[in-house]
Amino acid sequence: MAKRQYEYSVRKELGIDSGAKVIGLFGQPLPEKGHSYFIEAAAEVVKLFPGTRFLIVGYVYPSAYQRSLESLIKRLDLHQHVLFTGWRGDVPQVMAAVDVLVHARITPEPAALVLLEAMAMGKPVVCSATGGSPELVLDRVTGLLVPPQDSRAIADGIVYLLENPELAYQMGRNGRKRVEEAFALDRQIRRVCDVYTEVMGLR
Repeated sequence: MAKRQYEYSVRKELGIDSGAKVIGLFGQPLPEKGHSYFIEAAAEVVKLFPGTRFLIVGYVYPSAYQRSLESLIKRLDLHQHVLFTGWRGDVPQVMAAVDVLVHARITPEPAALVLLEAMAMGKPVVCSATGGSPELVLDRVTGLLVPPQDSRAIADGIVYLLENPELAYQMGRNGRKRVEEAFALDRQIRRVCDVYTEVMGLR
């Protein structure tokens, strides 16, 4: 019930209709985060789902990159669809209001915690297959893996989940189960201890 209250509260604050589909990208606006591909994907998605809203969640500061993103939104006529929320101290509540999380990273990173956070909250993800992300997101089980720097593939992934809500819901459930079974804190502590024990020759 609390999750629903957070969802409605955030949507109301941001001026989003309770029935609208919301797609979120969480991360500070930096080129490697792939925001431009997310925005280009939004332009394709709204052709089929015109009521969809897209949130870019993260601290916004004056920069050439930020200005380029704003120009792209203007050029694609997405000002009514894409919203910069700025820095938020209530990220879990904002994530609760999202239907699909997109991770559009264009450069490798070992492990994107936002993916685990999204899956822990039962959110299906559309994720660039870079770095360690394919080890976290199981393709077509907990989300969809797409090629990096491919806005068309991101759009196709979002549309697929919007067109198949029951499947998207099941992916979210699978993601939560995966986090609980494979990435719970106590399990990670045991794994680290096992590594140290093996390295020190104590077993």
